[in-house]
Amino acid sequence: MTDLDGIWGSVVNELMLDLVHQTLILEISVPSHLEKASHHRLRFEGVSDFRFANRIPGPWSYVELTEVRVRPTTNGRIVAELLLWSEEASLNVEAERATLDDFPLG
Repeated sequence: MTDLDGIWGSVVNELMLDLVHQTLILEISVPSHLEKASHHRLRFEGVSDFRFANRIPGPWSYVELTEVRVRPTTNGRIVAELLLWSEEASLNVEAERATLDDFPLG
């Protein structure tokens, strides 16, 4: 399983939700003060639930992916909670599979 701590505090550059293929992709970058930002792809396949909850006034100047939690369910699926700035804004996803840079999560 891939460790997600390295993408905490990253910036969401793009979010793509493909309803036809039931896929969600987040293109993210991790800022660095010492070198160039690293770029990553967080991908969910077989998405059956996608929710955006927000109580932070917008528009925002950018989106910080503050924290990511992924866990398997008892029926073999993946549930992910992605906090944006704080617990006041989040994305919640249930999917068949999740990967970070093609490495399995959950």
